[in-house]
This record gives sequence, C-alpha cells and structure tokens, in this order.
Amino acid sequence: MDFYLDTGTIYGRIDHNDKVLNPICVAFFRKFPLKLNNFVTTKYIIEEELNNVRFKRTLGLPKTGREIERRARLIMQMINDVEYSQQNVFKPLSSEIESFLFNTPENAEKKSPKDHDARLLANAYLWEKNGSNLQTPHFVTTDGIDINNNKHQIQAIAEKHLAQKTGLFIAYVKALLNN
Repeated sequence: MDFYLDTGTIYGRIDHNDKVLNPICVAFFRKFPLKLNNFVTTKYIIEEELNNVRFKRTLGLPKTGREIERRARLIMQMINDVEYSQQNVFKPLSSEIESFLFNTPENAEKKSPKDHDARLLANAYLWEKNGSNLQTPHFVTTDGIDINNNKHQIQAIAEKHLAQKTGLFIAYVKALLNN
C-alpha cells in the first residue's frame, strides 16, 4: 500500500514517552512494515518539527530530545520525500485547507495554527494526483478531530482545486488497525 504520513504518525512511533500515540503507531508500523509498503511525507515540514524538538531540548529535556531526534532520523531514511509546493495549485489548495481547519468548531477555542496540516494535506493530494500505480493511497493521521472528522470537507476542497475526483483516503491511524 501507499501511505503519506503526517507528523503525528512519525512522532507517535518514535516518542516512547507518549503513552497514547506510541502504542497505536507502533502497532500501525507492525501491521504495515516500512520495508513492505511505500511511505512518503514532506520532509521539510518534518524538519520544522524536529527544530521544535531541538528547542525543547534546550528547555531541560536534553536526553529525551536527543533520543527522539535520533529515532526520527533513522525512520526518515526509510520514508520517501514528496514536495509539490512549486505547482501552481499548491498555494490556493493549501491556503483554503488551512483556512477551513483554522475555522472549524473543533479549533474555535484553541485557535492553533494549521499551516503544517494544510501543507501536508496539499502535498498528499498532489502526490496522489501525480503518482502513478499508487495502491490505495492513504493520508495517515493521528489528528482524529481536525483532520479525520473533517475529511469529507477537506476532500471537497481538494477536488475543487484539482478539478477532479481524488482517490486519496484520509485515515485515522487507529482505524487502520481495525481493517
């Protein structure tokens, strides 16, 4: 199968201190081994998140931060990089997804930025559009609220900008374990 991974899926796999996501993500990679499936992400966004880990390391988590960073580098070597920000449709697609996610009722109180989610989703839809011979492409997320609960609206935005139906499935990582 073909999987586009969001940041949470990768970090859930490598952060052993996360007692909620780590067991789910470990089980996901057991069910869909890295060596037997095609895994992609947009690595510069993951690098931005790694920079956050480096920053936290300076705030008193040196050993934990260093270990997460080491594990991230190991797993990232086994994941392919896709990046479509130079395509004309990327910016309007990413911007509309970001605006939609920022203004959902689920985000009303926290008003957290959604730029990473939007850029990952835009890249995933363009990967699916431009990919050949993809087998049941999935965008795998640990975000059950903002992304998974709004997947149909996100898909409609993507189809509007791409001017075609999309075969990309947005899948909550835990749900893939039950299939």
